[in-house]
Amino acid sequence: MDFTEQFRQVNELIDRESEKLSTDQFEQQLILLLEALGNPDGEIRDDLAWRTFHRLFRSDLVSAHARMPLLETLMSDHYMFTGIEAGSSPLSVKRSFAILTMADIIWGDKVNSRLVSGSLLLQLSEELRRYIEIEQDHRGFDEELGWVHGIAHAGDLFLAMDQHPNLEAPARVSNVAAILQYIERREDQVFVWDEHFRLGRPIASCLLSIGGRQVMQRCFGRYSPDFMLSTPCRQNLLNTLRCVYLELVWEGGAPAETLGTLQRIIQ
Repeated sequence: MDFTEQFRQVNELIDRESEKLSTDQFEQQLILLLEALGNPDGEIRDDLAWRTFHRLFRSDLVSAHARMPLLETLMSDHYMFTGIEAGSSPLSVKRSFAILTMADIIWGDKVNSRLVSGSLLLQLSEELRRYIEIEQDHRGFDEELGWVHGIAHAGDLFLAMDQHPNLEAPARVSNVAAILQYIERREDQVFVWDEHFRLGRPIASCLLSIGGRQVMQRCFGRYSPDFMLSTPCRQNLLNTLRCVYLELVWEGGAPAETLGTLQRIIQ
């Protein structure tokens, strides 16, 4: 498939902004073009495929009817979990950019229609928690493949779901718990590719959206200063929680109790 020409045509349609792009033919074209998200050539995958999907799904040009099969396709094992048992491989970028594109679909739905159901968001939350539990490729940038960034992209999808009104509070809290558990397991290397910021944003969002006390009690209860000092992965955890604190201060509206607890943890 000539991806360059296909994506040029899609971008022309976006530029026109004349009508909803919801025909069955266009929907099938997009499903075929999703394969470009796994292309090992970063210029095709990042600069062409993802940037086009990013523009498209954050606009209101694709109807909810057309978005749903695309979201369900990306949630499938063929995308979200393809080759995950092999760890670091060229297939990692297909998983990673499928997750990033799903974040754009959820963002676009939140802004334009809010028709992605709570049950589908719950299912996606469960799948994303499973993904970060079993993903073994923690690369940020690779000299041959370019950006891999699976975990950072997972943080982007957690954030998009947390800010979607149809995801219920218990799932949001479970997502925060899963993020923190992932960070605690990462004893092999310090985050250097922005993972702490991208994982911290959905935590801060959850603290703001449903109130700090419930989240703090379930997820932060054991994070005393002594615990932080005794944990091998404390640098990743500390850096992430510092980002959470700064995000809460920047956004405003966080309870003083929540900010005080975080201050004691990260001091």
